[in-house]
Amino acid sequence: MTADRASSTVQPLQQHGSDCSHWRESTTAGLVQAALTGAATLVDPTTFRPATRRCFRAGLALVVGALGGLGWRSGFRTSFTTAADAHGPDPEGTEQRQSDATAARRASTLGAITVGGLLAGAVYASAAGGAAIDARIHRALTARRVARPRAVMAVGAAVLSWVLFELERRSPQTDPVRTGR
Repeated sequence: MTADRASSTVQPLQQHGSDCSHWRESTTAGLVQAALTGAATLVDPTTFRPATRRCFRAGLALVVGALGGLGWRSGFRTSFTTAADAHGPDPEGTEQRQSDATAARRASTLGAITVGGLLAGAVYASAAGGAAIDARIHRALTARRVARPRAVMAVGAAVLSWVLFELERRSPQTDPVRTGR
């Protein structure tokens, strides 16, 4: 494969592959998020044995941490690319730009691991409190003779997730690199 053909193949991938903002802001992403939230709410953690409950909390924490880290890394890379493009052509040549891109990838990866780890730790630490709130809501619905309290809770969680997604999606961007402020 010639160098020109290789660069023409890589160029579209670089333009679309590293930026996930179109996915995060899409209706499909909101629906997936709401559906996963509702599905997770259907699970009654009070029926688990203590070891299973810890594994469930750890799994939830790992998923949230991984998604948070990936989201942070994507935003970091998008901001770096936008800032580099805003400065126009690189007067020092492509070597400096490649070196900067490598440094940005390393920094974004380290940041993603840090952010993901902190999120996972926060989710795991707060899971016990969340389970207590979950149990209270379940008991309150049962006391009101709701036939399927978990299903009602799941629908409520999915709707709340969708509303929060829409509020975030419609809010103005606060990233100074993207907005120029």
